[in-house]
Amino acid sequence: MPDTPGPARGDGAADATMLLRRVESGDTRAADELLPLVYGELRERAAAYFRGQSKDHTLQPTALVHEAFAKLVRAPDTAWQSRAHFCSVAALAMRQVLTDHARRRAAARRGEREGVTELATPAAHATIDLLALDEALTELAALNPRHARLVELRFFGGLNNPEVAEVLGLSTSMVEKEWRKVRAWLSRALGGDGAT
Repeated sequence: MPDTPGPARGDGAADATMLLRRVESGDTRAADELLPLVYGELRERAAAYFRGQSKDHTLQPTALVHEAFAKLVRAPDTAWQSRAHFCSVAALAMRQVLTDHARRRAAARRGEREGVTELATPAAHATIDLLALDEALTELAALNPRHARLVELRFFGGLNNPEVAEVLGLSTSMVEKEWRKVRAWLSRALGGDGAT
């Protein structure tokens, strides 16, 4: 399956990376400039999570971004190396928020599978059960933490293979090779529906 491009990032990516470095060096004005750049991208990614969800879904994209930002703010000692690194940390925050919300919703419905929270796959033509993906990622992390991180960056961070390679410190060809292997593992772990 070809790699699906993420949202267009253009010059904004370079600007965000430059601003992240200025924030690291203590430039408070850079933080004010950075927020709209990063917020827009995260908001766009959050909106993608909710495409195909029922209209009665109780968590909205804006709330997801705000909750993820709250998690990021509680980790002020993080040294942002690039925009891709920031988005990778935000991906983990979004995964936690989405999974917590899905668990609360399932508990409120007493475990019914009706109304399950689904997540669009990087292939963009299918969705998968968010809680099943979270369980599979927990299992994968025990087997191979880097593979679990790769999935998290692709699914929750919306990063493409070159961006994943930057975050993980690997070559793009290595990420592509591992992504093929991980997709096969995920397909088996999630019931072999080929949705990944």
